[in-house]
Amino acid sequence: MSVAAQEAVLLDRLLAEDIPIERLAPDFFAGIQSTIETPWGVAVTDFVYPATRGIRPPDLAQRLQYGMALTKLAAQDPEVAALREPMLAARVVPLM
Repeated sequence: MSVAAQEAVLLDRLLAEDIPIERLAPDFFAGIQSTIETPWGVAVTDFVYPATRGIRPPDLAQRLQYGMALTKLAAQDPEVAALREPMLAARVVPLM
């Protein structure tokens, strides 16, 4: 399910709970944090382009290396399905 769809489901649930309007935004934004973590984590690779504006994370080089190594691993192992599982990370790091 896309991030927008997951956010819509959460918003629908919150609206159905009939919570006070003052709580709607804080509850919504608190509820979507785990949903947006992965897409924003992937979007950080845009910083490979010098024209990308924003604060580059201090571990950008490591993240880019990880992504390249993960791609190599995925080419070798079709069972690779999760990007950040600790057991998978242990297999990716040696390729870096």
